[in-house]
Amino acid sequence: MVSHRRLNQILSDNSTQFRNLHGTLGTKYSRLLDSLDIKPIFARLDHPETKGKIERWVRTVNAMFLLEVRNHIKATPKFSLIDLNQEFKK
Repeated sequence: MVSHRRLNQILSDNSTQFRNLHGTLGTKYSRLLDSLDIKPIFARLDHPETKGKIERWVRTVNAMFLLEVRNHIKATPKFSLIDLNQEFKK
C-alpha cells in the first residue's frame, strides 16, 4: 500500500509574491499556506545557494527521471501514478 503524506513545510525565496514589501507574511500565498497548515520556510537573504540546490535537484529529476518515465509510459500505456511513485522511489 502506498501512503501519501501532505506537505507540512515549503521552501521559497523572499520575493514579493511570498512576502509583502515589508518582509512580513500576509500575502495570498501565506494565507493559503496557513489555511492548509503548511509552514513557510524562507531562504536566507543574499544566499542564492539554498534555492540553487533545490533548482539543481529539480533539473536533474527533469533530465534523468522524467525522460525515462515518458519513454516507459509510451511503451506501457497503463502505467499508473502508483507505478510512477514506485519508480521515483527507486
